[in-house]
Amino acid sequence: MDNYHLFPIDVNTAPLELLLRVPGIGVTSARRIVAGRRLARLSYDSLKKTGAVMARARYFLTADGRRPYPLHDDPQQVYRCLAFKDGGGFEQLSFLEAV
Repeated sequence: MDNYHLFPIDVNTAPLELLLRVPGIGVTSARRIVAGRRLARLSYDSLKKTGAVMARARYFLTADGRRPYPLHDDPQQVYRCLAFKDGGGFEQLSFLEAV
């Protein structure tokens, strides 16, 4: 969440490098987005067809300046939405501590 100020981005204008920073969009999906927008403007429905995980990416994207989901002003609120799914909590393990 260090670069929260960069978001939301429009999928129809964002460069490939910035699309790769969006949670839920991998290399394959980002390339499909760039290729697809050459043919037509992308909407949220067409983003699902690229393989992007919209449950995670929706907080960071707009399509033609519109957002179907509200943007949280607090980056920690977005983190909680992404990390705590279905009421269950997740804890990031330390790389240096013994388990």
